[in-house]
Amino acid sequence: MADDQHFMMQALTLAAKGRGFVAPNPMVGAVIVADGKVIGEGYHHRFGEPHAEIEALNSVLPHDQEKIIGATMYVTLEPCSHHGKTPPCADRLIAEQIGKVVIATLDPNPLVAGRGAAKLRDAGIEVETGMLEQEAVALNKAFFSFHRKGRPFITLKWAQSADGFISALHRQPVHLTNETSDKLVHQLRAEHQSILIGAATAISDDPLLTVRHVYGNDPLRLVLGDDRMLPPELRMLNDGGNTVMLHMEGRTFRSFLLEKMQGLHVISLLVEGGTNTLEMFLQEGLWDDIWRFSVAQTLEGGTPAPRISLVPDEKRSVDGDVLEIYHRQ
Repeated sequence: MADDQHFMMQALTLAAKGRGFVAPNPMVGAVIVADGKVIGEGYHHRFGEPHAEIEALNSVLPHDQEKIIGATMYVTLEPCSHHGKTPPCADRLIAEQIGKVVIATLDPNPLVAGRGAAKLRDAGIEVETGMLEQEAVALNKAFFSFHRKGRPFITLKWAQSADGFISALHRQPVHLTNETSDKLVHQLRAEHQSILIGAATAISDDPLLTVRHVYGNDPLRLVLGDDRMLPPELRMLNDGGNTVMLHMEGRTFRSFLLEKMQGLHVISLLVEGGTNTLEMFLQEGLWDDIWRFSVAQTLEGGTPAPRISLVPDEKRSVDGDVLEIYHRQ
């Protein structure tokens, strides 16, 4: 059991290397073990590229090829059984005559949802599930949210002054957080597939909403409001990136948003909008995490920050800024 957990933890560590690059696919890692030794390993690098199981099989050196027959594969998510961007991984495992597959968690995607494991068992391969399952689900919380809740994993983020404002008088934008906090925010952006603000924030701040202080993909930019409100000179409309306008047209916020997110196949959403936009999400209960930065600077007036009466799950100092993180139970 200890060895099994060790190899699965190795697969989870590999899977995390795909963070920010595989969405809307999940992060997956795989390790192949024969005679107690690792002979192959791999992870899903980017959306559209080979899955972890195939990467692991392809990594086996020529002198170890014969050891694949009867070997054990540890994989963090159930192997797929359907044709998507790539052929079914279950078919390749069967063809390679893997002896046993240890799966951390079954895939919540209805296209898989136990079919991959069943296909392996039907081919005579021993299958074990549930090894470090909680860790595997936590790693892919956005993927599981999308398929179990029918909506993306939603993180609300804002920074506020010591006296509780997010912008100065007359909606004048002001940069509150320090460089270390900025890097955390950009890492958060890199880990989310999309980022959303309201049209008023787009006009007043003219933000790029890109990943700049860390390595990662830029999120899909979503602007809530009528595109006729936006002046054509905004940077986000002219830098070659992807920006999508979301115009509710009188529809209810919840139904409109969820329909749009499903249509865009967005599995994770970071909301960096102004108070009005953030409060819409709070009032609808559409959030999973909240990241609130508080700084020592005072503004003595301006736009009040959203008010929440919650106890933070995490609280830490970030070079003088205070970061509070709230997790929805």
